[in-house]
Amino acid sequence: MQSQPTVKDNTMTAIIKLTNRHMRTQWGRQWSIDVPHIVSGKGNLNGPNWLHCHTTPLLAALLNPTRANISNLRMFKGDGYGKCPYDNNLNLGFSQMVLTEEIQIPNITLIQHVKFAILCARQVCIDSEWNVWTDVWLSGEDRSPKTLSWAFALAENSGEFVAIMAVNAAIRLQWTEELREIKWAEKGIKLATNRTIYRTAIVLPTIDFAALAEQAVKEET
Repeated sequence: MQSQPTVKDNTMTAIIKLTNRHMRTQWGRQWSIDVPHIVSGKGNLNGPNWLHCHTTPLLAALLNPTRANISNLRMFKGDGYGKCPYDNNLNLGFSQMVLTEEIQIPNITLIQHVKFAILCARQVCIDSEWNVWTDVWLSGEDRSPKTLSWAFALAENSGEFVAIMAVNAAIRLQWTEELREIKWAEKGIKLATNRTIYRTAIVLPTIDFAALAEQAVKEET
């Protein structure tokens, strides 16, 4: 019987890993609890020579729709070892990894997805009027269609993609509340949210996205 690979690097980082219901991930890799995996750690971070993961359960769940896009999701705690490049402070890659425990997937509402998008966008959006709108929306003071239209016009005039996508997510949320068609709009909300997040990360990769995710789910209004 072929022996299992052993983890050789002593530098350990706590990680969160997503798999499908069969504990498989992209590139056909099969995972099991307490079974280490080792790869070369060479080439592009998005390629098969890295073992991909996230820093927190919230970020993993929020980013799944446009990253791994795994259906029938399962979530695990684990340890990453060896080389560790970051993808704009959102994703990690290790050359060695082991899963240690399955955990519950956070229940993130559509409102919280939109809050996360807006919180991210205003970290880099310089339009002062648009940022006033974010305060109004986040507080729950005014989420009316009229104000959303005003915010979208401001975003278009500013030409800032993150602002446009964040308002787009908020508008789609408004549609779900008016039409009660949650499933129809859910994909669009999550896609707009993730586009906002990744463009924000390109503009300012040092943002603490994990802290913003915590803020987004702290209170739902």
